Amino acid sequence: MQVQVKEIVVKNRIRKNLGDLSGLMESISKYGLLNPIVINT
Repeated sequence: MQVQVKEIVVKNRIRKNLGDLSGLMESISKYGLLNPIVINT
């Protein structure tokens, strides 16, 4: 099943400060996503 990004609603988050994401961004650019993004509908 595919969901449009505009249909995703983020509710209350536990983690407010995501910190430095530069390492994650570099890894995704280099290797792609190793695990699929999962959402509950």
